[in-house]
Amino acid sequence: MLNLKRWHEKYLEKLKGILAPPSSVSPASAAGGGDGSRNDSGSEGSEPHETSTLLGSSSTLQDYGVGVGIVPLDPSEEEDEDEDVGGGDFITRLDTATPSAQMEELSYRKLWNHDKAEFWKRILRRSPYYLFPPLLWLPQYQWADNILSDIITGVGVACMLIPQALAYASLAEVPAQMGLYTALIPVVVFSLMTTSRHVHAGPDALASLLVGLTLVKPHAATSNLDPAHLAPIYSLICGLTLLLMGIFRFGFLDNVLSRPLLAGFVNAVAVIILVMQFEPLLGLKPSHGEAVWEKVVYLVEHVSETHIGTLLCGVLFLFILIGSRVYKHFFPFKWTKYVVDTLIVVVLGIGLSWGLSLEKQGVAILGHVESGFPLPAAPQLTGGGFADNFPDSVVICIIGFVETIVAAKLYATKHNYQISPNRELVALGVSNVVGSFFHSYPTFGSLTRSSVADFLGAKSQLYSLVSSVFVVITILFLTPVVYYLPRVAMSAIICVAAASLVELHDLMFLWRIRAWKELSLLLFTFVVTIAFGVDIGIFIGIGVSLLMVVNHTSVPHISVLGKSQYHNSAWVDVMQETDAVLDPGVLVVRIEESLYFANIEQIKDMFTRIEIFGSYLAHPTAMKVEEPLRAIVVHAKSITEMDASAIQTIYEMMLDYQKRGIFLCFVKLRSSLKKSFLLSGIIGGLGGDRIFVSTDEAMKYVNTVVLPNKKRKKHH
Repeated sequence: MLNLKRWHEKYLEKLKGILAPPSSVSPASAAGGGDGSRNDSGSEGSEPHETSTLLGSSSTLQDYGVGVGIVPLDPSEEEDEDEDVGGGDFITRLDTATPSAQMEELSYRKLWNHDKAEFWKRILRRSPYYLFPPLLWLPQYQWADNILSDIITGVGVACMLIPQALAYASLAEVPAQMGLYTALIPVVVFSLMTTSRHVHAGPDALASLLVGLTLVKPHAATSNLDPAHLAPIYSLICGLTLLLMGIFRFGFLDNVLSRPLLAGFVNAVAVIILVMQFEPLLGLKPSHGEAVWEKVVYLVEHVSETHIGTLLCGVLFLFILIGSRVYKHFFPFKWTKYVVDTLIVVVLGIGLSWGLSLEKQGVAILGHVESGFPLPAAPQLTGGGFADNFPDSVVICIIGFVETIVAAKLYATKHNYQISPNRELVALGVSNVVGSFFHSYPTFGSLTRSSVADFLGAKSQLYSLVSSVFVVITILFLTPVVYYLPRVAMSAIICVAAASLVELHDLMFLWRIRAWKELSLLLFTFVVTIAFGVDIGIFIGIGVSLLMVVNHTSVPHISVLGKSQYHNSAWVDVMQETDAVLDPGVLVVRIEESLYFANIEQIKDMFTRIEIFGSYLAHPTAMKVEEPLRAIVVHAKSITEMDASAIQTIYEMMLDYQKRGIFLCFVKLRSSLKKSFLLSGIIGGLGGDRIFVSTDEAMKYVNTVVLPNKKRKKHH
């Protein structure tokens, strides 16, 4: 451990020598100088400087101690406070001006084009931490203060993990030993690669249900492979998919799925799990129906066949599990957090089953569980196993990732540290790929065990490694003991876990704030999932969520500006200050977001409505304005990006305005867009006097040059 610490300190010393920020950076030196042209001259006001952002790799320079601050870009992009009220656009730039730090500021793609040698140096600097994140925290681990907490947490989590692994295996329609395998190798790999200190991976109720429902589908039932061989294929597909998503930085996907969508889906899954567990709780034979309503009909028709012994055991186990949670809630004594109710149920169930010979009385028990450490073996991909199961596996991995990242963000916020969604994708991907070679099914973060770990005082992922030790002991020595475990005990554990998935507080919150659109999405997803199944429910829910995102982003926000009568003649949004002064025949408009193929046509339509009707909100049947449009001034500072479709549309709009004698110019156009405007011919078509550094300067040119020329032409 001392060698590791010395290596880490030496590594950080090198990084500090390369990346150390200067003691002070003056705004002038940080900003640099303009080229002396009209576009890049100084601004007229004192509004805070505009900045740019760094979206680099998953481990940012903040991990290495580099400060973050605000420094200005080139002077042409500074905002004039007196000219325009509101619209501040602040992003973060690294607080350093050294050449090596400027290299660090560049994204990987730009750095590759700029300096390939520095690109490979950065890869070498960051790769040890990326491949093995414990290098970041293990050398600073406070062994004397934290190791006891992690050991206690590991023991407590293991007491919950082992019973859940056995129970969730039945939910996933796989042999019980596969639940234990899933609780071992993937957990170890994930704990060594995750950036979260509290999330515990392993078998989970939601993922287990999805796997189980997939394994009973027709294409799985007609396969030459049994569930024990199909489940590792799902794990492999999920792992490869998640790994590729992490490499290509798809960590933003958890933001695409709205919270009402997830709440509706998770609540529906909770109901499905509860309905499925009524059969073993009542001691009924399994039904052949897959849909929830089919199982409900089966329960109603066969309720008279309930096995009393099984029902009594189920009631006892549920009473212990629910009563324990209620007692801990109302009497939160220090010692109660160390009482693991799932372990009590398992031990009590095994004792009752062995002592009272429950199997002879008709109570179903777990039966034989294979012992011994799983030998690595590649998943069997013959017979179309990979292609047939790919769509279902993708659904499983997306839902599992969202559940994992929700837990990771929850505890990262609570304990004030950062996690990387892209890094979590890689950790989940690698753990599932490795796990597939050790007979495990898809593995994700468990919110219930993570909450227990936080409650017990977890300090690092060492607690996951401690819990894995007890799983190894169970696999090697304790499988003969669990032979007598009643299946109704596992069903009780699953029922309580499913009940913890119910999120009524989201429903109540949406009702309280009268968010009818989000409430409708929640209920729609819930009903569709219950009625048509988990896979169809999530696909439809994701589709609706994506449509809402597209609809929101395709409606751009623009503001028509006028001269304020109260703010020192500043330019303000006429919707906020209705008595602002508008120049007749001149449209001053501020576009307040990036332009791309989905919203550029909306911008074009808005400009047309303003020209014809005087307002972009006007209906086509409204009265036309009498004053013809003679000039358009576009305030473009907030346009950070434009794709090819947007630039081409702007070029076509420019040509159309030129034909109709309408003057078009831009204010505060970003330097990053000037190159595209030049290559597309927009700047050449506009002419040299069409790019301005302030709205006042643009209006001065319009009033002194453009409008008088138009009047003279009209007079002649």
